[in-house]
Amino acid sequence: MSASQVEDHSPLLARSIAKFTVVTASILMVIFIYLYSGAPPYNLEPDQNGPWRGVMLILMLLAGSIGGCLYNFRGITKHITQEDFYPRYEISYLTRPISAGLCGFFVFVLVYGGVLTLTVPSDESLPSMRAVMLYVAISLLAGYGSHEFLQ
Repeated sequence: MSASQVEDHSPLLARSIAKFTVVTASILMVIFIYLYSGAPPYNLEPDQNGPWRGVMLILMLLAGSIGGCLYNFRGITKHITQEDFYPRYEISYLTRPISAGLCGFFVFVLVYGGVLTLTVPSDESLPSMRAVMLYVAISLLAGYGSHEFLQ
């Protein structure tokens, strides 16, 4: 296959990856909103022995993955406008939501475990909703910067 044939398929590949990213981000957002809203049985309010711990971990994975989708949007836009979207970028775009989710989770574990310190407002040992939003923001940023984080 010649270089001109590869370039001819690049806009189609970029569009299909953009569609993949939109669908992935939409699904992640729906799941995130469902879990964050405290829909039964996933209540994030502090109570004794509630399932908040598992939900928090899932929220951090989702937030990181959403950050990775945002990074995909930025990259797709950049490469389409500069007309330099090459097929070798495909695997990076397809795996970014997963790697970004893991980066968001990893950074959450570092912050929550005390390796990285932040002042998180909490009245008890369980996180308040304000603290949850701080962790979500950190995971989302870690997912968005997962490319640099992994390098």
